[in-house]
Amino acid sequence: MWATEWDEIQPDIILTSKALGGGVPISAAIARDEILEAWGPGAHVSTQAGNVLACAAGNKLLDIVSDEAFLKTVQEKGKYFTEGLQTLQNKSPFIGRIDSRGLYIGVEIVKDKESKDPGVDEASAILNECLKEGIVFEKGGYFHNRLQFIPPLTITYETIDLTLSKLDKIFERVRNS
Repeated sequence: MWATEWDEIQPDIILTSKALGGGVPISAAIARDEILEAWGPGAHVSTQAGNVLACAAGNKLLDIVSDEAFLKTVQEKGKYFTEGLQTLQNKSPFIGRIDSRGLYIGVEIVKDKESKDPGVDEASAILNECLKEGIVFEKGGYFHNRLQFIPPLTITYETIDLTLSKLDKIFERVRNS
């Protein structure tokens, strides 16, 4: 469920927010008892602290996403999406490295596979074309040439297929422009 589990890291503290509330603003600091108890009463306060609605939403979301069957489905969808991107990688001169952890998928855009130079302009062109097609993601990486796909964990296979089909056409358009 947590990124630290991929590499068997035992973190001191995990900070989480955004999706934790399923649309309701909430954040959380998760740590071992000895760390949190060392803070003492009142050491961590906020105007948002203890919001009953946000806490209920967060608890429900954690119940859902910590279910082993749900997590297995997320892993399967991530593998399916990544394999589809790898198929596009074989066709496209722009796709360098693909990294994925479940449904968190990074696609490095390069000028060409030989030099592996960062494809900054190409990534911007791909992003602009994707926005026209209704595909929203963020660019990241040191050179802003990394497409970061972070879809909802409930994404359907049909939506993944549609996205891959659109990306195939977009990569071809950018290649020919």
